Amino acid sequence: MGGKESIRGFIYQGFASVLEALTQDYWDRIYVEYPVGNKIDIALELNGCLIKSIQVKSSINLFSKSSIAEWINELTTEAKSKEYSIFLIGSCDEDATTFINAISYYKTGTIPKKSKKSLKGFNTTIFDTHNITITVLPFNESILQSITRDALHRYISFKEFKLEFKRLELISKALTFEQMLLGIEGDSISKVDFDKIIFDWIDLTSVGMLKSVFQHAKHELVFYNQETNKYSPTMSECYITEYYSYRKYLQDYTNSCIKLIMAIDSIKLPTHDIVKPKEKENNITTIIDEINPKPQSLIGSDILKNLVPIDSSSFIPNMLEFLSNYAEISDTKKEESIREIKELFDIDIEKEFFFVGNFKKEMNYGSYRNTSYKYSGSDIEEQKHNMIIDLQYKIAVYKIFVNFINNISMYCVLPIAIHNISENTDENITVKLFIDKSSVRLFQGEQYPNDDYSQYIAEPFCKDNGIISSIFGFKADSNIGVEPENQNRYVTINQNATHEYTSEDFYAELDKYVAQNTYDDKDFYIVELKLEKGLRPKELKFLNKIVILHSLKSNLEIKYKILSNNTDGSNEGILTVIKSNQ
Repeated sequence: MGGKESIRGFIYQGFASVLEALTQDYWDRIYVEYPVGNKIDIALELNGCLIKSIQVKSSINLFSKSSIAEWINELTTEAKSKEYSIFLIGSCDEDATTFINAISYYKTGTIPKKSKKSLKGFNTTIFDTHNITITVLPFNESILQSITRDALHRYISFKEFKLEFKRLELISKALTFEQMLLGIEGDSISKVDFDKIIFDWIDLTSVGMLKSVFQHAKHELVFYNQETNKYSPTMSECYITEYYSYRKYLQDYTNSCIKLIMAIDSIKLPTHDIVKPKEKENNITTIIDEINPKPQSLIGSDILKNLVPIDSSSFIPNMLEFLSNYAEISDTKKEESIREIKELFDIDIEKEFFFVGNFKKEMNYGSYRNTSYKYSGSDIEEQKHNMIIDLQYKIAVYKIFVNFINNISMYCVLPIAIHNISENTDENITVKLFIDKSSVRLFQGEQYPNDDYSQYIAEPFCKDNGIISSIFGFKADSNIGVEPENQNRYVTINQNATHEYTSEDFYAELDKYVAQNTYDDKDFYIVELKLEKGLRPKELKFLNKIVILHSLKSNLEIKYKILSNNTDGSNEGILTVIKSNQ
């Protein structure tokens, strides 16, 4: 053997010995160049007994079947051992590869015809009495180095420590060199000393970066069901109409409407006094003449276009209702409300439900936008009147709410939470979700249909404890916490010191609670969510936004990665959504 070949042999013996030392648990001493005979390159002992004998062969030429068979016989007759292993560093020819596979098949008891042919002529009883393995490694020093580094990583992880990649690589090179020296000296090393070598090198090179896993935080993502207070990395597809927060909001809102209806119905009042139609018509006509001597011109104006149909043949009756002295709602509105209450709440009411006695309203005339009313009557009349106005508003919001949900009823909601499963606190936590575009679509607030009425319905969605925050906002319970809400955005204040909600507010509110695609990617929606507050040990907390999907085609796996101050970079996992049969 020439000089280069000898050096190469020592290098590969070093690799093989490090691999064995790092991946074998039950040994207390390792030898490189075993002192008994000359066929055992590496040996592992436990309590003075040989438990594994290893021979290392390396070549730039192809290994042959005959050579492998010869090495097996030599190794098994050299010394008694519980296990025998041959490391082949290089490549095998076809017959050798078939022979190695045949040995594996022989151990299973099911031997293909090709394998039987390969074993013919070889004394296979040796496999019945000896535990023999053959390992083929590539003839590439950088690949072997990476294998050694990974083995070192497993070893350190087994001892519940973590180390950066670059430092792992440096230490693995140093260990290989140390083992080469053992081969030159024909010496051995105990496991205690081996551990000391590893951690001496770690202390020397890690510059304080070595950390026990008990110092790291560890997190996982789960789906949290607030109805059952249970969580899991797997959930069945849940449409918005099945979602707990939606059902709870709908039930609570329905109950509040029914309670208000019952309260109104309990107040029995007569209708107002009868006013002669002619007298009332004359009064109204006088008022109209003062506003504009040509009432017909008002019909086409912005002031009345939503109140009086353009083709109306009776302007005065409409104005009688509009400027009525009594606050009781018209018969037309009564009939409409009776029908809606029956349809929405299955409650039968009569017209008497709306009677508020002689409670009156007087219009303070001015420009259209500055018109106001002054009311007069008894306290009980005023109370019932105000309750009816509240009910009308609640019914209008109810219908808006139902229409909103109907537009997205088949969308799937994902209530995702993060769980700190370690005993360590953590801060600056960022979660990245990777959602396959070919399997599903990600709903984003801007996709909700926009129309001319958005600005008029924005208020019930955007106000405190409004529809969007009630359905899509997360609620804390005894098991789970929530992130603090985003800072309230600026809302325009009008001259009456009240909020003016617009369609922009509606979409901004959706964005506040619904997760958005953060990065452009051809294959994935990448959703990045950040926790403003850290996580205490064992704490479970909702992410700050809900994820909504639609057009789910099949079971969906969502890969995730968690980055933070106190994790080791390995916080990755998968959430699974099971497609329903609907």
